[in-house]
Amino acid sequence: MTLSDLASIGSFLSGCAVLISLMFLSVQIRQANKNQRAIIQQGRATRIVDFVLNVAGPSLMPAWSAGLRGDHEIGPERHFQFMYIARARFISFEDSYLQRRSGLMEEGAFLGHMNAFRHVFNAPGLRAAWKLTRNDYDPDFTKLVDGIAIEPLHDPASDLEHWLKAVDQEKLRVG
Repeated sequence: MTLSDLASIGSFLSGCAVLISLMFLSVQIRQANKNQRAIIQQGRATRIVDFVLNVAGPSLMPAWSAGLRGDHEIGPERHFQFMYIARARFISFEDSYLQRRSGLMEEGAFLGHMNAFRHVFNAPGLRAAWKLTRNDYDPDFTKLVDGIAIEPLHDPASDLEHWLKAVDQEKLRVG
């Protein structure tokens, strides 16, 4: 074997090593992307659960429910609480929007968040809070929420009626 043959074999083996390294790198990048999306999803879920559980607590629920209804007797302290709770809700939705826009959130997860937002955004008090703070957010996000804001309101009492009807249907399944 000549020195030229050995150099050719070395070049071939070097090329194979580079190809294997690139394949391994590709697998690592895909796995890192999956891990990143999982971390983002976990953070979003934690953020939403924390928000819901905090708002449902006895210290914030009166301000949240009075604010959602647009209760004129809310008072300054509860109004202050409500506006900050509303801001937290808007920031949470904006964060999901920005993650989706960056390609870091799956479409289905974002649509679920949007549907949940539409449900709570049915409240006149939250829509009023949006109108007062809408300039504080990303312009594209603002356009999205403004589009939701023109959707007609539905009677929140119907939510309770739908839930009770679903409960009765489930009871029939047991009996």
